[in-house]
Amino acid sequence: MHHFRPILFSLTLLFLAACSTTQDKWVNRKYHETTAHYNAYFNGMEAFNEAVDGFEKTEELDFENVLPLYYWPDDKQAASLFAKMDRALEKSAKVIKGHSMVFSGKQRNPYVVKSYLLIARSRFYKYEFIQALEASAYIVDQFSGIEMAEEEVFWAKLLAAQTHIRMGNAFAAESLLDEIYTKKLPKDRLHAAQKGYAFYHLESGNLEDAQNWVAAALETAGNKEERVRIAYINAQLLAKLGMGYESALAYEQVLDLHPNNYDITFS
Repeated sequence: MHHFRPILFSLTLLFLAACSTTQDKWVNRKYHETTAHYNAYFNGMEAFNEAVDGFEKTEELDFENVLPLYYWPDDKQAASLFAKMDRALEKSAKVIKGHSMVFSGKQRNPYVVKSYLLIARSRFYKYEFIQALEASAYIVDQFSGIEMAEEEVFWAKLLAAQTHIRMGNAFAAESLLDEIYTKKLPKDRLHAAQKGYAFYHLESGNLEDAQNWVAAALETAGNKEERVRIAYINAQLLAKLGMGYESALAYEQVLDLHPNNYDITFS
């Protein structure tokens, strides 16, 4: 058994070396990416998703008005999400504190960047808009131009735009949307940007522009539930614009999608 001790000792040293966040080596980066992903970050995302999914199940559709593009908590509803969102914040902070790897001024652990975005989103759902904007701005300031963080920077800017819209800051919101929008975006991000513009124009009372962006977002919607909702909103907006024939065709398009929600089918 004694001849195994040097091997065990060497493996222990290798493990301890991999734990270091001060060495920019492949083994160190992969160790901290893996442990951040499958421990704290995973648990934080689980808490966040459970809170959002649970809240979305409480939605009651009001067909007398244009359906909302998003279903987000208001200041009173947000309280029901605090416990899980606080857990998401706690786990995100743990990733950032324990697994950050900055070399030559650049973050090398993608799950640290993702954790900052999770912080911004959790603050948004807690109705803590100033903190959400601060977290989003930090992501844009610190990680712009880093290929690894390109997607997170996009989502941070979109979240900031959505936050500004909810706060009534139209100019800031439009500026951010203009920054992120390009037809060359991957389909999921293109859809999100189009939907962001539609939300901006709806909240500004520009129904014609809103309908144009909703129609564009319908073409890029990914899953059936999203397509049904966007298609229904498109039909509602066409009706409000006095375009009865086009609205009727749009409602037929909703039925062609075979909605799972019977309220939408028979409304």
